[in-house]
Amino acid sequence: MAPSLPNEPVLPASWPQVLDRVLASLHAAITAADEREREVAPDAALETERQARQAALTKAMKQIDERLIGLQNSALQAEQCTLELCTELGAGAGALHRWLAEARSVDRTLADGAERGL
Repeated sequence: MAPSLPNEPVLPASWPQVLDRVLASLHAAITAADEREREVAPDAALETERQARQAALTKAMKQIDERLIGLQNSALQAEQCTLELCTELGAGAGALHRWLAEARSVDRTLADGAERGL
């Protein structure tokens, strides 16, 4: 009997929801921080610092996005490898069952021959 393929996804079902919540929280925090900074009298040094923080945050978000894409690709590759392995295991199991059936047939033939005195 060939092993069954997993019916469940590789990642938890709520994983995309968790990531969406994290990203939404980060965007809300950025928006709130930007609004608070706009309320304060503009200062060139503060504006420069804010732009530097914004650039760093944008870079970090881009890295997170790239890593998430890599994680998704890895999960897809792992799923594909698992499917291929299950296929190979199923084929191997079928071949083994056929060989065992043939071995039983040979065993019966030998036993029948031994009973007849051949």
